[in-house]
Amino acid sequence: STARDQERRYPYFGRVFAWESICSAWPGQAADRYTGPFDTPTAHPLLVVNTLFDPATPYAGAVAASKILPGSRLLTVNGWGHVTVVTGSNCADRHVATYLLNGTLPAEGTQCAPDEVPFAAPSKESNS
Repeated sequence: STARDQERRYPYFGRVFAWESICSAWPGQAADRYTGPFDTPTAHPLLVVNTLFDPATPYAGAVAASKILPGSRLLTVNGWGHVTVVTGSNCADRHVATYLLNGTLPAEGTQCAPDEVPFAAPSKESNS
C-alpha cells in the first residue's frame, strides 16, 4: 500500500502523512491538471526552499526538483521542520520575500541557519 511504502521510505512519518494528508481524501482529479513535463522552462525561474531535516518532504527531493526545473534555485535552511518559511529563519524569510516581491533568486548555494535550535537552552533574552 502507499502508506507502507511511505513508511519504508520515511520512517516514523511516512504512514502518518500518507493517511492524514489532504491528498489521500481528495475526491477526484481535475481534467486540466498539469501532468508534465516538469523540465520545461517557465516564464520565471522557480525558488525551491527546503530544510535539511524535513520529516515530510526530505531534502533529497528538493535537490532533485531543483535539478530538473530549468533555471531554478535551491535555498537550503540548515534546520528542522516541514514548512520552511515558518521555521524561524529570518535569513530564509528575507530570501523568499525578495523572490516574491522582485523575482530575485538568492545566489547559488545559499544556505540559511535557523534563528533558534530545538532543545537549546533558553536565551538570556527570554529569561528577562
